[in-house]
Amino acid sequence: NMGYTVYWDYNKENRAAKFPADFLQKVNKIIANAKKNNITLADWSGDEANGYEITETSIIFNGVRPECCETFRLLSSPTDSYCSDFCKTRQFPYDAVIKAILITALDCGILSQASGDDGEINREQLKKLLT
Repeated sequence: NMGYTVYWDYNKENRAAKFPADFLQKVNKIIANAKKNNITLADWSGDEANGYEITETSIIFNGVRPECCETFRLLSSPTDSYCSDFCKTRQFPYDAVIKAILITALDCGILSQASGDDGEINREQLKKLLT
């Protein structure tokens, strides 16, 4: 799907300077599960395999070229004008990792909403990444 996009809204009631430690633990587990399922993440540009960035304040990655599209960026404390975001993925393999991270961010109260062009994110389809 050429234009497939994932969307999310930050939870304005729950701003924090840093991501909660349990959230980051879960994100690292999702990425480990992705590797087990042959999904490799790259840096923001899609050029550097395994160059993804996970810090206390941001999560940044893309798919590996040629299976890359827009850079995924999740921030712990976005500015007030920046309360929602989106990422065009073309449903390349990194799309599932984004969705698993967004579901986890929803569960942790970091986000208030997350969806894809096809509606609500399906947890069942992400089981391999969320276990």
